[in-house]
Amino acid sequence: MSSFNEKRPKSYLERRKTVENELNRSLQCDPPEEPLAIARRLGYRSTHQIAITYSQPFKKLRERYEAHTRARFLSEMRAQLAVVLSQLPPPTLKDTTKELGVSDGWLRQHFPDERRAIAARYLSHREEQAAMNRASDRDRLEAIVRELYSNGTFPSMNAVMDVFTASVLKRTEVWATIKEAREGIACE
Repeated sequence: MSSFNEKRPKSYLERRKTVENELNRSLQCDPPEEPLAIARRLGYRSTHQIAITYSQPFKKLRERYEAHTRARFLSEMRAQLAVVLSQLPPPTLKDTTKELGVSDGWLRQHFPDERRAIAARYLSHREEQAAMNRASDRDRLEAIVRELYSNGTFPSMNAVMDVFTASVLKRTEVWATIKEAREGIACE
């Protein structure tokens, strides 16, 4: 009976030494290994028992792995934000957060400069588009006034609006454009 008791502590000590050596070796791995993979390689089903028995080295392993995972995630997110910042037309901030699967608050906390750049790019794009649409509407109004005048019809506001119904211009801007076009025709 004494031989059984003598063997058990020896194998227990050998097992403990093997596990400690493997944990220390895993601490040196780059990139860090997932704690569950280490536990399974050592013959455990989960990390629970190994975390209790070898709390200090396992805690270091877990913290190192979590820090690596967090850093990798932030690096990937930074790369995705760089892609978003190069897209044309620029997406809205709401579309960006939805596409990336993060909240606006998270983006504000971790990438405030990129968040501001995304919002500013979209706002600038909208303003450019609006200016282009206004210029296009003015050009179209002038062409309608010239066409009506060449057909012998007086280009009144009603006559022009019968042909050109949709506009991004305000009514006062439409009227001013029609007046300018009529004055330009009269001077020719």
